[in-house]
Amino acid sequence: MMKWLRTCRNVVALSVVAFFFHAVRGSISAIMYIQAFSHLRKSSRISLT
Repeated sequence: MMKWLRTCRNVVALSVVAFFFHAVRGSISAIMYIQAFSHLRKSSRISLT
């Protein structure tokens, strides 16, 4: 019983870590995309004027 509980806890911990890593990676890519987009918009505005 304890072995099964430990295995379940390990699986939960792994899934939490994987989800956290995925969320962090997604937010980092989103921030980079937003920065690049704002930079592009700024440069296009400068070239337009």
